[in-house]
Amino acid sequence: MIEMKSKNGRMGDWAMFSIFLFFVIVIAGGIALGTSIFFGTGLNYGESEGADLYNAVSKCMEDKVLGVEEIKDADFYKTCMLDKEILFSYFTLRIEEKSAGRLINFGNAEACLFDVEKIPKNAPKCVGGKVENGKGEFIIIAGSRQK
Repeated sequence: MIEMKSKNGRMGDWAMFSIFLFFVIVIAGGIALGTSIFFGTGLNYGESEGADLYNAVSKCMEDKVLGVEEIKDADFYKTCMLDKEILFSYFTLRIEEKSAGRLINFGNAEACLFDVEKIPKNAPKCVGGKVENGKGEFIIIAGSRQK
């Protein structure tokens, strides 16, 4: 049996082990990062969907010169190219005529009127503004309940 008197050749073992350890850490970190990105916090597009609904309704009211009476009519959905079932299921819309104080709610529009400091996490993200057309001035508040 030959015994090694010099251990200088064993340095390569430690160098290979450190390279192996580095690759294991990089791969494990990549798996952990990819998993946390994929299963991490969900994205909430509620505010952008509410803004899209607000823009569609306000543009329709300006272009077609709609008032409260026309909005109450069933043709409002066809005129503004909105789906009634989707509007009531996933969105909230509040249209108020400023001069007469008449108001129309689609869905739970009261959910948009929380105090800013006390808004629950699952409340719809709402967007609002004023629209003026030949029939008067309206305040529109639109939001999405989708997550």
